[in-house]
Amino acid sequence: MQHEILSRQSTSGILKWREQSRGQLLELLQRLVFVSEIEVVKLLSDVFDALFGILVDHTGQDDFGDSVLKALVTVLGIVHDRRFNLGPLVDQYAENGFDYPFATPCLIRSYLRLLSNPTDPQSSRELRATFKVGRHILKFIMSAREKQKIKEAGIGTSTQATFNRDINKIFRALEALMKDPSPILIGSKTLVVQHMHTWLPELGKSFMEDEILQMAISFVDACDQARGRLTLYKLVLILNLSNLKLFTRKSIRQLLASSTTEWLESYWGSTDQVTDQWREQVRLCCSIVSTQVNVLGSEMAKHFVKAVQSYRTIQSVGSAPKQNLSILFPATYPFPTKSIAGGQIFDEALIELAALLSQLSNQSFHKYLAADEPGTVDVLIAALGVNVSILGGEAFPSSWLSLHVYHHKSLLRMLEHIFEVISNNFLPLQTMQTNSTPIYGRLSSSPY
Repeated sequence: MQHEILSRQSTSGILKWREQSRGQLLELLQRLVFVSEIEVVKLLSDVFDALFGILVDHTGQDDFGDSVLKALVTVLGIVHDRRFNLGPLVDQYAENGFDYPFATPCLIRSYLRLLSNPTDPQSSRELRATFKVGRHILKFIMSAREKQKIKEAGIGTSTQATFNRDINKIFRALEALMKDPSPILIGSKTLVVQHMHTWLPELGKSFMEDEILQMAISFVDACDQARGRLTLYKLVLILNLSNLKLFTRKSIRQLLASSTTEWLESYWGSTDQVTDQWREQVRLCCSIVSTQVNVLGSEMAKHFVKAVQSYRTIQSVGSAPKQNLSILFPATYPFPTKSIAGGQIFDEALIELAALLSQLSNQSFHKYLAADEPGTVDVLIAALGVNVSILGGEAFPSSWLSLHVYHHKSLLRMLEHIFEVISNNFLPLQTMQTNSTPIYGRLSSSPY
């Protein structure tokens, strides 16, 4: 009962912030974390108005800026709680009820201060809480900027260049965080990677599509030291970037696809050790390339090579009867699964690789396959082995008739492409009978 009374007193004090002394107001902001969640939810718009009013009224005072940001994160944390799920109400408030044009520099300065010392234990905890609600923090920053533009237009001035520079500082600070090897940052890094794709669309009001793409590319490049599960979350981020409605223009998607080829390079193909994580990496690579296949150019050949190598590597360790099936072409991690009748032998990674190879065959991957590149002969022979494996039921049971029939058709198309590469580059008609062409001898001795 006493807690409820104190909670109401704190909420009331925040709402009547103009009546408080400086010291009282700072104390109330710090106590907001203990306020009843129901109280906050009932008065959500009023609480937001109070917090932004305090922020603007105390512009330039770092202690107030930092305290308001912390309080704002606390309120948004309540909003994001699954019990309430009030995210749409915050969106509505930010778009229609929010009217604090001068909150922009205050929020940015406080955010940058928080990012300036991410390895400090207290800052690290606050950062993790902030990243969880990062989309709405950025949404408020962008909404404030839109209001600020209207004010500036009335007096004939603009601070857009400064604003863009400040936003870039935030993203550079996030990149620096990803490059920092400190163990304390693992949780912060994971949250940023998990949520980055939800933040980027909020920038659309002030940045061009290609500028946002460059931010995304620069951030993913900064994640090149990701290890363990962070690698899997990085791959999910790349998949989410591929699916963003923000990147709709073909030229933009082609730039993203080109960068993706480099990002995926070390995560699939051949390996000496087929671990569970490596299989998961391969599966996410399949999901990513599958979403980009319609805009691929020369990258298509590289993905074909990687898919063939991955298939042969996984095939070499065999498959066992399964009791569970995880969703194919997963878009999240961990992968959702469901129980199935036991005793069926299949491999989700092989099923996805077979489907991806079919997609690449539909897009005529062979047009980009460099016949004179070292290893091409090996890949072509391995691709024949993949065909035999799929038709032989190693990826999935032959009793899965619809899938079996589909792959009969798609593999014929792949064989046509392979034959075209061989006949155009390795088997001149005048030398075919003499076995003088290297690949001819290789094919003759191949079991396929």
